[in-house]
Amino acid sequence: MIRRLLVTGPLLLLLSGAAGEPRLAPAEGVTDPGAALLVGLVLDDREGTYPGPEFLARLRREGLTSRIPLEKVAAVIRSHEPTGETRFVLRFKGPLDLEIPYRILGYAPGAMRATPELVLEEFQVGQFPLTLPDGSRRVCTDVRLWAVRKGRMEVDIDAWLDALLGARLDDMTITGLGLARIDGVWHAFSFGRTPRGHGASGAFDLAADEVLVPRGEDIRATGRALRLAMERLRDRPRPVEGPAQAPH
Repeated sequence: MIRRLLVTGPLLLLLSGAAGEPRLAPAEGVTDPGAALLVGLVLDDREGTYPGPEFLARLRREGLTSRIPLEKVAAVIRSHEPTGETRFVLRFKGPLDLEIPYRILGYAPGAMRATPELVLEEFQVGQFPLTLPDGSRRVCTDVRLWAVRKGRMEVDIDAWLDALLGARLDDMTITGLGLARIDGVWHAFSFGRTPRGHGASGAFDLAADEVLVPRGEDIRATGRALRLAMERLRDRPRPVEGPAQAPH
């Protein structure tokens, strides 16, 4: 069903729950409070412009902190467009250039850089079956995929860690993101291309709040399958609107 974005501007009441308005619920099973709010926004199918400072204000009121750099976020915007697409926008306060806020082998692995705005198209997939390398079947549930439509984000891994882990960790230009339950546990994925043009993915356990490096073969296969699915959805033929017809 096509729905228009009816409400724009700050939605403080939705974040805080003040004045009896429905409160944005953090997603259960997501440990980081900031990530839980962002995942909850998607799972609740919320639309609107959510200012980054209001996410921070809510966490502070509740005595919580997040490793997600919400202080760099100007707004998160989600809307169902008249074309039938769902648009998800990350708007930063300027060009993003910061240390990756998670540790790998006890070290900060590198840097993240992004343009001031990233526009992504969101796809609600639901169940996603795949065959793992050992021949067993897996069904990921509650799958959402996002394809970058405008803007650029890069992950720059420090050279020594890149050399140590080889193909298991590499520089990557982000082309999309993913969210899925695997055996009931929420996982986030990043999809992209390496400097050599090879497809790549990264995985994050949202319950354990940690980057999955090194990844098991099952997670590697899941990330690859989800990346390919994102690319198919991104590259699908789009309907072309014909010329307007004069009334009879």
